[in-house]
Amino acid sequence: MRLALRKIRDGLSTRIGFFTLTLFLFWMKTYIVYNTKFTLGVSDGMQEFLLALNPIPAGLLLFGIALYFRGRKSYWIMIVINLLQSLWLFANILYYREFSDFLSMSIIKSSGSVSNNLSLSISQIIHGTDFLVFLDVIILALLVIFKVIKPDLSPVKIWRPIIITVSSLVLFAINLGLAEKDRSQLLTRTFDNNYIVKYLGLDFFAGYSTYQAHQESATRANASKKDLD
Repeated sequence: MRLALRKIRDGLSTRIGFFTLTLFLFWMKTYIVYNTKFTLGVSDGMQEFLLALNPIPAGLLLFGIALYFRGRKSYWIMIVINLLQSLWLFANILYYREFSDFLSMSIIKSSGSVSNNLSLSISQIIHGTDFLVFLDVIILALLVIFKVIKPDLSPVKIWRPIIITVSSLVLFAINLGLAEKDRSQLLTRTFDNNYIVKYLGLDFFAGYSTYQAHQESATRANASKKDLD
């Protein structure tokens, strides 16, 4: 038994092992939040599959960044990225509970009024279970701090993070293709934000809303220039 536990610990102490553990905990947390904190209207097996799939490409891409670094830095970068992801989940849980929508970049830009509205009833909005999104971050940090997991100090094999980065893009392309097949023109027609999160994930929605906000700003800027002319 001790030998088996030691092998597991040694496996998780490698960069790839810690990466796999972090990715798994992130995926499990995100999938549970999707099902318990949001009302995404999953109606069939394909949608359920995509709901389970969509956190993985973003997780591979973001946590994979840490694999380009060596030693303890790699492990702590994964933990920090996971913390940022948890904060994003937490913020969306609160916002969704109050407004039945997700935080977009345009909303964040005008966050003054939103934060004021939330602060008026924050005690009613927040639930104790919401803080569980930080549980895996705490566990991972403690494992490293107390040296249960001992960081791998060996040189970085650059082909590994490159493969993971490419895999994340390929997996996202598959995710997008399946989503478009199930819901055509998902990104070109006006849909409820629930659809985008359900099919492509909360991280993709963050990027997509940022792109939309940029486009809107550019459109307004061009319109202002025409008015000046």
